[in-house]
Amino acid sequence: MNGINMLRVAQMEETFRITPQAIRESVVFAKARNSPVKGLILTSPDNPTGTFLTIAQLIELIETAVLCDIPFIFLDLMYQLVLDPGVFRYHLPDLFNSLTPVAHRRLTVMDGLSKCIGASSVRHAHLLCGD
Repeated sequence: MNGINMLRVAQMEETFRITPQAIRESVVFAKARNSPVKGLILTSPDNPTGTFLTIAQLIELIETAVLCDIPFIFLDLMYQLVLDPGVFRYHLPDLFNSLTPVAHRRLTVMDGLSKCIGASSVRHAHLLCGD
């Protein structure tokens, strides 16, 4: 992708969930190869696994990325509206109000409508960017 080197963050084999430790290990791995991490993409729920992260888990991962000096953090919530009706939806004010100011500035969130109405080939998204 446009000359970008991608690194898949290590995940726990049993849970398919990204962890703060996996972020830290990936940053150390990349730095040792003179290739510092410039961005982190988080997806919840994940496609195709359906892995869903709570607000508390998202905050912990975002703040870990900040502590690891990752300048760009992208949170893709596009699939949250295709979950079972019993699964809660993210309340973005809770997320943003719980972040440190540095994390708030580094975070970009994408949320969308197209998946909830079955329009897989149509993309309509809301993008919230840092400040």
